[in-house]
Amino acid sequence: MKFERIIHTDYPELKRFFEHQQYRLCVYSLPSLLCWSNDVYQPYGAAIDDDTLLVAAEFDEAHRKDRHLIMPVSRNGEFSPEELAKLLKTSGFDSYWFVPEDYIAAYPRISDLFEIREQVGFADYIYRKDDLAELKGNKYSKKRNLIHQFQKEYVNTNRISIEPLTPSLCSECLEFLEEWCKEHGCDKETQDDLACEKPLPSICLSISGILM
Repeated sequence: MKFERIIHTDYPELKRFFEHQQYRLCVYSLPSLLCWSNDVYQPYGAAIDDDTLLVAAEFDEAHRKDRHLIMPVSRNGEFSPEELAKLLKTSGFDSYWFVPEDYIAAYPRISDLFEIREQVGFADYIYRKDDLAELKGNKYSKKRNLIHQFQKEYVNTNRISIEPLTPSLCSECLEFLEEWCKEHGCDKETQDDLACEKPLPSICLSISGILM
């Protein structure tokens, strides 16, 4: 099985594999895979057929033990545990990471084929909608203060505009992120997870949003 590195120019060709995939974890988002790519980690892919892509995470020598596969991304449903086991043997990898909990619950027999371990520290960010909407309590006091500061400095002085984030604004956004990284020393944190959040053209890859 031949894996090739996935870079931002591959987005138009590969996005079809992700359009109807069913896993809710953020790692199964193509923009996410690209945004987190850096000198330590790079995503690789191998097309199993016209409808299925197998994604691998490759790491530098210092983090070689972390190399892994994620679940196959397919427009034709999910693979059974038995199919996953066969695929792993031919891939050159030793493990799958970020297997959704509901998949494991749906296939109890998976424990006969794989050692199941919780990935502590890799949980997705999940918030209660009421907490985000109301920001009540001491836990969110800092966030409330930041909002009040923003309103006072920008909203009340008419220094803000809100508009759709479109491809025509891509270069401006990237320039801003580059400047932000210079001020916050992104490149100095090469061994830190936050270093992955470096500006990449993936911000323009059909991602919708707002610009303030």
